[in-house]
Amino acid sequence: MSASPLTIIAITTAVSGAETALRAEQEKLVAETLNEPGCLRYELNQSLEDPRVLVFTEQWASEREWRAHMEGAAMQRFSASGAPSLIADFQLYRMNNVAGGEDSEAARPKRTLGSKLRRAALSLAALFAALAWGHGAFADPVTDALPSLINPSELKWEKTIPVLGDKSPEYAILHVDPKTNVTMLMFRTPVAVHIKPHTHELAETHVVLQGGTHVFEANGVRYNIEKGGFLRMPGGTVHEAWLPAGSLTVNIEESGWVVNWLHGGPSAEDVDQLPPPETH
Repeated sequence: MSASPLTIIAITTAVSGAETALRAEQEKLVAETLNEPGCLRYELNQSLEDPRVLVFTEQWASEREWRAHMEGAAMQRFSASGAPSLIADFQLYRMNNVAGGEDSEAARPKRTLGSKLRRAALSLAALFAALAWGHGAFADPVTDALPSLINPSELKWEKTIPVLGDKSPEYAILHVDPKTNVTMLMFRTPVAVHIKPHTHELAETHVVLQGGTHVFEANGVRYNIEKGGFLRMPGGTVHEAWLPAGSLTVNIEESGWVVNWLHGGPSAEDVDQLPPPETH
């Protein structure tokens, strides 16, 4: 007998005054998710009594498809949008249909839930909770102790300035620690680009894999990183950067993939920008 579909009820409560912005991002997530393999139902409902309460009702062909969804591009884009910071409270329920459907408990022989499935249930609930509080991609706390391999062909690249098309910088999430939210990612630039002044709550580390000199400035001091070089920027430090064409770096974000832009985020004006001459 084939496994019954998995039903998920996820209740999000928006930060007061942020329900419109949160709903807009959640609607984008719904539109993308409906096209994913194994998605049988994925809808968003808003409470009539309290508009801050937005509820996802989901049905998946199996837990495998849901896990793929949680680790997929749509969820990563939702997290990178900053929408999780608009969530004040989150509850998730894994549901077993017991009556009123062909997959209900009453319509099939009784079965027990083994320890392996119980572990998966807990890990998947934690996985979705990371969305509400982590601002990053998703890691399974049960399997996080196992080796994680991602080859170049498996990287999921996301554009930071989509209007630029092939000229846009891109990032790919490598790993997110489910406990600390420390995020490892790769960042690449097909053309030279200026990264505007910004901060991170905690430290950010850069390791240059490819490209020429990478120029960073912080507190009036310039740091030139060559191929193979390492730079760790302490949390709260205002800094900006000029990355060369063909840059490829590994970044470690200790506060997750969250950027506090001081003068606006990435835009088309950032490309083909070179660092200003040094002043002495």
